Amino acid sequence: MLRYLDTMIVRYCADYENFIFGETEQCPVSESKFKRELYALRKLVELEQLGNWEFAASPQLISELYGRKPTVNQTRAYKLLSEAWENSDWEEMFPLESTEYKRIE
Repeated sequence: MLRYLDTMIVRYCADYENFIFGETEQCPVSESKFKRELYALRKLVELEQLGNWEFAASPQLISELYGRKPTVNQTRAYKLLSEAWENSDWEEMFPLESTEYKRIE
């Protein structure tokens, strides 16, 4: 199953990876909506183990991610995503024109 990553999901995973990936039990935020989002991402990580998912971090996503001032953790995550994209054949398997990205959004 292919999933296209959203910029906020990537940022949250990069900055709150210890919670999202279950390394810590204490949620690091107190704002209720933000807290629900982090718990939802944590649940997705649990579900990911039950399936065969591939995550596409296209150059358009990476460009958008670097468009804001990334934190150190975000920069590290973005680099990994870029490398995964470059080493994959996802672009050949799922070619999208730039106009398609706008339609999908």
